[in-house]
Amino acid sequence: MLTAHIFRRGEAQGTVPIERVREELDRDDSTRAWIDAQEPGPEDLAAIEKVVELHPLTIEDALHWRQRSKVEFFADYFTVVLRALEQDVHGELIDREVHAIVLPNLLITFRRDPGSRLPAAIERIRSQRELAVQGPAAFLYVMLDGVVDEYLSIAERFEEVADDLEDRAFDDATGTGVQNDLIRAKRRVSVFRRTVAPVREIVDMIRDRPEINSEKLAPYYRDLLDHALRTLEFADNVRDVLQSAIETQRAQVANRTNVIMKRVTSWGSILLVPTLISGVYGMNFRYMPELDWRFGYAMALALMGITAFALHRMFRKRDWL
Repeated sequence: MLTAHIFRRGEAQGTVPIERVREELDRDDSTRAWIDAQEPGPEDLAAIEKVVELHPLTIEDALHWRQRSKVEFFADYFTVVLRALEQDVHGELIDREVHAIVLPNLLITFRRDPGSRLPAAIERIRSQRELAVQGPAAFLYVMLDGVVDEYLSIAERFEEVADDLEDRAFDDATGTGVQNDLIRAKRRVSVFRRTVAPVREIVDMIRDRPEINSEKLAPYYRDLLDHALRTLEFADNVRDVLQSAIETQRAQVANRTNVIMKRVTSWGSILLVPTLISGVYGMNFRYMPELDWRFGYAMALALMGITAFALHRMFRKRDWL
């Protein structure tokens, strides 16, 4: 589905059929357009190519999803691939990939998911004339800003989750219940950071091109870069907190295991001596000392009790029991 939004001197003029976009652009030098294509197919791309000629590699990228975030420069335009992210109620990341083609007077966006935040970005540019008048580079900024702001919100939520898991890791004496949550959260943060990291490079490359990053747009892209850097810092901090929590949880499990092994060893040692004594006197030999002694049975029991008591006191003193 194709939707073409027309702007003239920064004012939104509404939408027009895709066949009229070239006519609108040629009418006035101040006219800018934003073509949004949801789930574009070959027929949609053919309609767009009637408006602007695109490189075959751009067409190929538009038809194949699951690409890494990147920016590519061509003779008359440049393309940006973004991996916009959202979180569901269970904390799982939802990937909403967006492709953008930026020309001097036209922005073309391809998106696959109807739940994308791109319509909100279009509404924002329609309501902010000071940005709309700057043209497609400003349109791209608004789209990038929405994506990076969502990155930052996700990173902040990850930080809250990490703090909660860290507290649970310290409180969980048994070492059960929190380990899976820690590993799952760390995996999500790793995926998140891999997705966010290329955006910094994209913004840097755009800022290095004065024909795109004009004097009026420079503060906006500078702020965008700052948000991207803050997001990466958040992700790194969260990853460090989770790794520390995992190590803490593992140390607690190891300490708990050591305590259990000490107790088992202590009780085994306490029972060993009485078992040895009873085993010796339980052998069925005819000639053994003390077999005919009147107090032999009582002495054997007393020896068992004394050695068990002495070992118990020793292990308690060493905090093994």
